[in-house]
This record gives sequence, structure tokens and C-alpha cells, in this order.
Amino acid sequence: MSTNDIPSPANPSPGDVHRGVAQEVTDFGAFISFQGCVGLVTVPNLAWTRIDSPRDVISPGDDVTVVVLAVDEARSRISLSIKDLQPDPLLEFATQFLGEEISGKVTKVAPIGIFLRVHPGLEGLLPAEELHQMQTDWRDLRSGTAMDVKVSAINVQLRRIALSLTKREN
Repeated sequence: MSTNDIPSPANPSPGDVHRGVAQEVTDFGAFISFQGCVGLVTVPNLAWTRIDSPRDVISPGDDVTVVVLAVDEARSRISLSIKDLQPDPLLEFATQFLGEEISGKVTKVAPIGIFLRVHPGLEGLLPAEELHQMQTDWRDLRSGTAMDVKVSAINVQLRRIALSLTKREN
């Protein structure tokens, strides 16, 4: 490996990992200072879980490790990610729970079905077609209600967890 193969700190490239400091946190993400550069971590690249505000996961002055996603020299912009350096909880969930019966808590009742928190930071959908089998009106369920469900399918690319009723919920 020659010295030409080593990334220059002043010229970050996609895939480079750097330690930096959060300079400013806005509604759309966090600006990170590293190696004499400043880059932006947008909300979707802050964490694997859904967050209400970037301020829930990062504050000015926080030390962070980031990976460079893209460099737009023409616009002087560097796109960064924090989440890409963290384990994906959906992958862990998929290897442990696909096909299993688990307990979840209702987070939202919608016309398409019920969303349930099935693991910290992860929600699945129990579709309306499944719910018509229930003996009670599913639209009356409240947030926080516990339900036993089966993890019937997982799509990691779309980040979707499909649920079905267990025999106990029919």
C-alpha cells in the first residue's frame, strides 16, 4: 500500500470513517466537524430507530464516529452517517424472531391495521384483513394494549415487519 492509497484527512471519500464533534443540531440533522471538514448527518442517518427530533439522539459537543456517505465537491457538501456504524436492530430481530409468537404493544390503530411495538425501536403491522377474525372490534384497541402475534414476514430492504394473529388472539 502506498501513501497515495491512504485517504487524506482534508479530502474525505465515501466509506471513510472519522471521529468528530457535533457542532450544530437542527430539525433536519446534525453538522459534524471532523479533520478540518464539516459534514451533515441527516435525520434518517442518525439512528436505526424512528426519532421525533435529532436532539433526542445527539447534542452539540457530542463526540461521534461517522462514515462518509458522499462528497459533493461542486456544492461543498459532505453527507455522513452515524447509524451505518451501529448494529441494525432489524437484522438481529429477523434472525431471532421470524416465525415466532411474541407479545407486542399497540402503538397506532390505522385503517390498514394495527401497528405494534415488537422490539425496542421496531414496529410491525398486523393488517386489517387479519383483524376481522377477532371477536372484538380491533378499531377500539388503544395504544399500549398488549397483543400476542406471530412474526410472519420481514423485509429488511423495505424495513417492514408483517404480523399475523396467533391462535390465542382469534
